[in-house]
Amino acid sequence: MIHWFYELYVWQKIVVLYLIFINTMTIFYFGLDKISAQINKRRIREKTLLTLAGIGGSIGALIAMKIFRHKTRKNTFHLPLAIIIAIQLALLIFLFS
Repeated sequence: MIHWFYELYVWQKIVVLYLIFINTMTIFYFGLDKISAQINKRRIREKTLLTLAGIGGSIGALIAMKIFRHKTRKNTFHLPLAIIIAIQLALLIFLFS
């Protein structure tokens, strides 16, 4: 199942493991923000959520938005996230080709 992972260079393995970690953290923070919103507690800033997406957690952000139905109506959040995803896809294509 993960046979492809063993064929990667060490730096590529580090990138993959980092992406797994940061996306997991991003999902956690989106969930925490959703719960905070529901119970009227202190929220996590959009800037923080976008920063997490920007440092590699964009897939986690998309998954969390779908799972938690969070930040799905906020257009001011969608455009920066779309730009982040486009940049990250270009970077991944460059790194892994």
